[in-house]
Amino acid sequence: FNYVNNMRPYPRLHPGIEFESRSDYDTFTLKRNRRRVDSCDPAFGKLRKLVQRKVKEAEMQFFFEEHPYLLPGIGILHHGPFEGVVATKFQLGNAYETDFAFIASTSQTLQISCVEIESPKKPLFRKDGAFSRDYLDAKQQITDWLFWAHHNVRQALDCWGYLLKDIKTRFYTIEFRAYLVF
Repeated sequence: FNYVNNMRPYPRLHPGIEFESRSDYDTFTLKRNRRRVDSCDPAFGKLRKLVQRKVKEAEMQFFFEEHPYLLPGIGILHHGPFEGVVATKFQLGNAYETDFAFIASTSQTLQISCVEIESPKKPLFRKDGAFSRDYLDAKQQITDWLFWAHHNVRQALDCWGYLLKDIKTRFYTIEFRAYLVF
């Protein structure tokens, strides 16, 4: 955590993304608590342009690192991301890596969410109308994450290290979600 002028800590987004100021953190907090994306938000227009330009996955990743409040599921539970942390390139055990991950919480639930980002260049459908191989592979990837997490709950929680160290997880309902941005 960074402490600025003895004010509340600004969570460090893993790896290497930090809030530059209190206003950056407050803007993130305000936007992440929205239940839907406001189409007047300039970031929404940027996202639309990226999709129309069919940019590479790395550009989409960078965009969502700058605007994590636009990630799917970020405002589902009313407390938002636990401790304000959204992780990038998050390791699930030894076998999987997500593009983004966060824990949404309420007083009774910890919901671990993983997000897979794909390039808008990849087609959703083949010419014959069936789903493309790229889509099916990405869908299988998030299915594999969920299968692993449901069968390795303790290990899935341990992946978060210090963040959940003082939380008595046995008192929470643990849920897992996965989102595909294709």
